[in-house]
Amino acid sequence: MAVAAVAAESTGAWLSLRSFSVAIATLGSMFLTIAFLPTVALALPEDDELDRGASGLLHQAAHLATWSVSAPLAAIFVAATTGAAWKADIAAPALLLAAGVKIATAVVEIIGTGQRSGWNAGGWARGTSGYATVAWCAALLVARADA
Repeated sequence: MAVAAVAAESTGAWLSLRSFSVAIATLGSMFLTIAFLPTVALALPEDDELDRGASGLLHQAAHLATWSVSAPLAAIFVAATTGAAWKADIAAPALLLAAGVKIATAVVEIIGTGQRSGWNAGGWARGTSGYATVAWCAALLVARADA
């Protein structure tokens, strides 16, 4: 949703890019919510209420949704939002660097989707993508504040 705040007040910003970014963010949020509902509803109440195999399957599905399956959506959203900031002439070098790091971690997650062991099993990338997202959001807020 940050792209709307970044580009809404910028004359000449790409309306289609802004709309596309908002749509991707909405799609990603809906996807993650739907992927986590079975886990929250079934796996969390008590360990003895659900078969261990079913609980494990739900946990793995939620894990994949969070890291590897949502990675392409995150990469597209970051690229589009950063593009809108660039077009609005508010993209500082820190924002571009943070966007590059975030997109790189998303690519690492996508590569690891099929792996079953190691630091990138299931596209986890050791959880670095979440930190990269926070850094990118902070850089975007700073760029927006300076505009």
